Amino acid sequence: MEPALQALLFAPDVALWSDVILKNCTVTIRTGRRAYQVGKPVMLCCHIASACVMAEVTEVAHCRLDEVPDLKLRRAGYADREDLLAGLRRFYPKLGPGDEVTVIAFGDLKGTLVDTGMVVMAPQNRADDPLVARLNGR
Repeated sequence: MEPALQALLFAPDVALWSDVILKNCTVTIRTGRRAYQVGKPVMLCCHIASACVMAEVTEVAHCRLDEVPDLKLRRAGYADREDLLAGLRRFYPKLGPGDEVTVIAFGDLKGTLVDTGMVVMAPQNRADDPLVARLNGR
């Protein structure tokens, strides 16, 4: 039996989704040891706003947060290690430099958002929405 399709949840951040669709963001970094497999499909989605695309997992690595290669953290949208730690602490407040993370690279994006190049967040998730503002670090 084929395993169920896995998903990677992303915040309702228009800039982030634009970077994903334009292939400027091709890596995500998650806490703990995650079981994603190279070559398998994965759905990149936002459970708060109406956004999802299909992708293929191209690389998976497990390491400590302070060992994430510079190239990978930049491809995940972070400027440097301090930015990486601050960004991840938005979602994982107790995360420390020595904690294990999974670095997941993805590519071969497919879906309406990719085809149209448009990022549209649900109207109830506007930038002035307190939840969206909190998730965007404001």
